[in-house]
Amino acid sequence: MIKYLLFIFLLISCTHFGQHSKRQKLKKNLHLKGKLTLSDAFKYHKKKGVLFIARDEYCPISKKQTIDISKIRKEAEKLNFTVFEVYLSDVTNKLLISDGAIVDRSGELQSELKFSTTTESILVNNEYEVVYRGAINDKFSLAGNLPEEGQLYLSNALNDTAAGKYPKLFITKAYGCELELPVKRVVKTKWTYEKDVKNLFSKKCMICHFDKQSSIPLGNYKEVKQRVAMIRYVVDNNIMPPWYADSNHRKYKNNYELSKSEKTNLLNWIDAGSPEGEKSLAGGKSDLKRKNANFNYSIDMPSIPDLVADRKPIFYDLKLELNNEEGFWVSAYDLNLSDPEAMHHVTMYVDQIHEKGFFKEKLQFLSQYLYISTGISNNRFHYIPEGHAFYVPKKAKLFFSVHIEPTGRPLIKPKVSINLKKLDRPPMYKLLTSYHYKVGFEIPANSKKTLRHFWRVPEDLELISVSPHMHLTGEKSKIYYKNGETIYRDLDFFYKFNNTYYFEEIEKIRKNETLVLENYFDNTKGNPWNPKPNQIKVEGLFSTNEMAMFVLQYRKKLY
Repeated sequence: MIKYLLFIFLLISCTHFGQHSKRQKLKKNLHLKGKLTLSDAFKYHKKKGVLFIARDEYCPISKKQTIDISKIRKEAEKLNFTVFEVYLSDVTNKLLISDGAIVDRSGELQSELKFSTTTESILVNNEYEVVYRGAINDKFSLAGNLPEEGQLYLSNALNDTAAGKYPKLFITKAYGCELELPVKRVVKTKWTYEKDVKNLFSKKCMICHFDKQSSIPLGNYKEVKQRVAMIRYVVDNNIMPPWYADSNHRKYKNNYELSKSEKTNLLNWIDAGSPEGEKSLAGGKSDLKRKNANFNYSIDMPSIPDLVADRKPIFYDLKLELNNEEGFWVSAYDLNLSDPEAMHHVTMYVDQIHEKGFFKEKLQFLSQYLYISTGISNNRFHYIPEGHAFYVPKKAKLFFSVHIEPTGRPLIKPKVSINLKKLDRPPMYKLLTSYHYKVGFEIPANSKKTLRHFWRVPEDLELISVSPHMHLTGEKSKIYYKNGETIYRDLDFFYKFNNTYYFEEIEKIRKNETLVLENYFDNTKGNPWNPKPNQIKVEGLFSTNEMAMFVLQYRKKLY
């Protein structure tokens, strides 16, 4: 089970709970930047303390906390604290560098302050003691970001320290990007980046981490080397690559799990110092690129007005008429988001009724469900098996729903466009989609629940893929025949990573067979993704509501 581990993507770590018997005391002559030392930071205006906040230009969670950091900075300065945002890697965007920012290129501050994640805050009193270490608030957790904070950890610590008291809470969890490698093991490896790691990442990672447009780019040796601590953590704990289908039950064409040998060799390569090796082409570029589908058709969504999602997500619905004189076939597609940090995902439906973001139960769609998750990737390439394609009819009407996260900052001229690869002739197989959505249910507080859909198959079909979807209390899912024979099952679920699992061997299903589609939910405090186990979860579109859904793709042979 991945649930007892940490994160979203990405990668999440936490500080340790507990009260230290002896508080860490910092050196007065600790170098901050230029000629400035820690003691200098207290000299002016009789400062009551210094607040350090760890940042990183490429960490998605660090970027999402920009609004919260701005608020806490103003509060801290009003209480007469000096505030430094410490960037723990070099910064390419010079606009981030302000008077209150430190770029810790030498790693001296990270070593002295013992930052463990990119979102950690460390509060130092005027006795040079670390009196608080951890999160700004409880808004960011394993479950992603909540609409608003409930516990103001750092604000309370600032007020207690300003009053000359030790904060009641000394350490909290700070979720962010992992910074430090564990104690280095002495290992030998034949692997190098150029010979082995580059090829592995091309096969298993480039669907998301392909270039600067992704949240965590891993397209070249420099980018990988900067993040080996993060990579080691998420690989060692089976968080990345995110794959939840049970591959021991059946095989999948698009499986990007790491094998045992791949995982062992990658970890050994990191522990051996991450050797680069010789480049295969002397003087040539070694950057990895995403798979090129040779897109030849682009659709720009209708314009979206400037807006702000403050407390709750926004679902913005749009309709577009293509006015195409002939139908066409699509064998690959791609999504471009102008602001992937805020634009959580987009759904597109072809020639179907789409009313206020809700869909009618039992309605089957001859369409495609597109999903891009916050923090994963902009321009994410979507896998479609060779020889298969979707059909877009003449004079097609496209219905879009854009899910916008509550970042608290404005979206200026948000845009979405879709790249398609049109075929010049029909494929061997036409792809169709059957959409199954349960309505009107609720998950009781502090309990587990199983929901079942029953689908009587209307015709002989060849099932090629399954895409389950739930929200924060989703635990796992399963599809089986009424006689109990399993078609699909997964071992875990995390709603930030919604995968489509393509079968290696298709599942031939006869007309009038009844399939049982099950979603399992865990609304207890034992589920770390669940922010509020004491609340009933009702069916709905918001992440704090729940969904029980399957998207099934099947095919029909054309010739």
